[in-house]
Amino acid sequence: MRSRLFASGLCIALAVGLHLDWHLARPRHHRLSLAWPYHWVITAVLFGIVAWLIARLWTRDRWRIGFAIFLGAVFLAQIVEPMMEILVYEQRVGYPADPGRSEAFLLTMAAAIPLYFLALLLCAPRDSLSRRRSGAVVAHGEPEQLG
Repeated sequence: MRSRLFASGLCIALAVGLHLDWHLARPRHHRLSLAWPYHWVITAVLFGIVAWLIARLWTRDRWRIGFAIFLGAVFLAQIVEPMMEILVYEQRVGYPADPGRSEAFLLTMAAAIPLYFLALLLCAPRDSLSRRRSGAVVAHGEPEQLG
């Protein structure tokens, strides 16, 4: 239960990071915008940190959980949030037609995807056998307890 809540929190953190990336990237004539050309840096670092946490906490299931968190965050940030934005601000159902949003997202993903999956690959503990010897209990899908 606790691990599902934590995984959901990581998914939401990535989704919020992607949304904030749009605020960093979009032109200044929009409200709450910065037009920063290096907007992708902060989001890529956030993706790397989240992947590091996943690799350390769910060593055996890091790929399954990592993919689920990644896909959930992208779905929330690129499908749900833009549609909710149109629903709230324009009182209609639709999707924003701003090409800048897609461009900012693709640039961010070009930086974040390699960092995310490299962190999942390289940041897992090297010697999980020593954890079993130290008395750490590993349950399926649960974070490993460091002994």
